[in-house]
Amino acid sequence: MKRPVLALLVIVIFACGAPEDTSHFDVWGDAFDEEGALPVRAVLAERAEYMGEPVKIEGTVSAVCKMMGCWLTLRSEGHESVRILVARDEEDNYKFTVPTDISGRHAVAWGTLSEEILTHDARQHLAEESDGVTPPERELRLTAWGVLVAKI
Repeated sequence: MKRPVLALLVIVIFACGAPEDTSHFDVWGDAFDEEGALPVRAVLAERAEYMGEPVKIEGTVSAVCKMMGCWLTLRSEGHESVRILVARDEEDNYKFTVPTDISGRHAVAWGTLSEEILTHDARQHLAEESDGVTPPERELRLTAWGVLVAKI
């Protein structure tokens, strides 16, 4: 009886594919392979090409929501950044959150890119959740299904 169950388990594993190797990352949300991730500067330079499309973005974490870990920003070598928002479920709950102490670490996020114009109140709210840094009025955002952060 054990052999048929074991054989079935092996078939299921191969049919689903091997799990992604994320051993050098801490994973929040859906696990994914960082291969093919684009640097923040590349996405900023060609933003129209990626709007509304699934994309992987990599950069250095420059800020994190200090209240809940529901967003972070990835910065390029310059000072431009992309805000990574945690996706929400059908009940409007966050699907995951990230630790609030990951600033300065390399990260890769996977999700859908959009551009938002922020109201004054939204900008103030985001500044309160970070270290007082007020975001620009127009912001590039990625609604993330998963985030990988380099292990220390």
